[in-house]
Amino acid sequence: MYKVKLFVMTKLFMFGIIFSQDGWEHQWWGTPDFFAVSASSDSIAWYAGDGTLIRVTPSYKHWYQVEIDYIDNEFLFYTSIFTPKGSLGQTCFVTDEWGSIYKTNDFGENWDEKYHYEPGGWFINGIYFWDDYEGIAIGDPVNTNLSKCYIVKTQDGGENWYVVDDVPILNQSAGIMNRFDVYNDNMWYPIFTNDSTQNNIILFSDNRGETFQSIQVPQDFKQQYFTSTWSDEYNGFISNGDGLTSFTTNGGIDWSSPLQNEEFRIRYPKCAKQTQILYARHYNEIIRSDDWGANWYSQGAPSNARVKMFDVLDENVVWAAGDNQLILKTTNGGAMLSNINKVSKAKIPREINLEQNYPNPFNPYTKIKFSLEKAGLVNVIIFNVMGQEVKKVVNNHRLNAGFHTKLWDGRDNQGREVPTGNYFYSIEAGDFRQTKKMILLK
Repeated sequence: MYKVKLFVMTKLFMFGIIFSQDGWEHQWWGTPDFFAVSASSDSIAWYAGDGTLIRVTPSYKHWYQVEIDYIDNEFLFYTSIFTPKGSLGQTCFVTDEWGSIYKTNDFGENWDEKYHYEPGGWFINGIYFWDDYEGIAIGDPVNTNLSKCYIVKTQDGGENWYVVDDVPILNQSAGIMNRFDVYNDNMWYPIFTNDSTQNNIILFSDNRGETFQSIQVPQDFKQQYFTSTWSDEYNGFISNGDGLTSFTTNGGIDWSSPLQNEEFRIRYPKCAKQTQILYARHYNEIIRSDDWGANWYSQGAPSNARVKMFDVLDENVVWAAGDNQLILKTTNGGAMLSNINKVSKAKIPREINLEQNYPNPFNPYTKIKFSLEKAGLVNVIIFNVMGQEVKKVVNNHRLNAGFHTKLWDGRDNQGREVPTGNYFYSIEAGDFRQTKKMILLK
């Protein structure tokens, strides 16, 4: 395991702070984006994104820059984060795209890597703890089995982890980052497949993730990304992010006839437990339903950012993370969000572009930068001079429009070091293809 160095910078002035008494508080830290938020109360939360961890407290804000000994932290992508509900935020777990789990017990002053998937490359989509000891990390399938999501558990607070074997098989499958849900001992994890002969499923566990079974969803959601949220063990709600929704009242045995909402897209829905209250996103707008999705109304939109994740503590206390390191919070269920601050819009590329890797030649690490004009499924693959695949740097993941950077460590899909020589790296996004050459020199 690797010891983590931590650098702390206190920011006393931030972009666009709003303290609203009748709606949402919001602020921007700048680029890049936040993808995950975990709140312990109405005043304490942790945020994670591209190379950035932030702990929000009642009286001040800290920006935590974490540097791991062998990786430039600027290019370390944190995928999910967890801090216990009701705590002061002193304990926090964070995961990354390379298959590592980190933990702090002292408000982020020191971090330890508690788990790393060897040979790396396990994309972790979520982490959760039921108590001080029992927790779970859920992710995509790994190269050894691309039909079975790789899931690990701990019973001792993250000191030791073991693989969960009893997980249903789904060909060409992947999870979606931070789109799981938990109620008591129950966990739901939506799984998407590219196999046109199979339907998407929800991995479900009623024993804190020791074993999983599959919940079938309506065929209308086939070959579409979808998310689910659960009010209790019986009442669930699913959405494809483009207005198509369905619900169940018996734990997923039966689903309502899918309904297409013509007014709202209903992305990333999250409910307040044991209620019919839902929060979601429609383009930039925050939307809310008080009747389990039958009717929705807008609560306004941040001026230059979109929500990527909600953490709903109850029907009144909601935190959200989003573009441009957006921090959002309401303590009264939200209201119309006033954009009284004028913040320049984030720069969005006008075209897809693959940049030359840097450094080049390199040994053993190099950074691959690319830009996307719109969100979509992306592959970034490294080949040798024979045209043989060496490494999937981005494996059919949906990425947002903007600027992205990935790190290659000179290893192949099996974790083996590759020899000195010429290599090619290629990006595939929709119909777009672009390839460049790089040199590994040892």
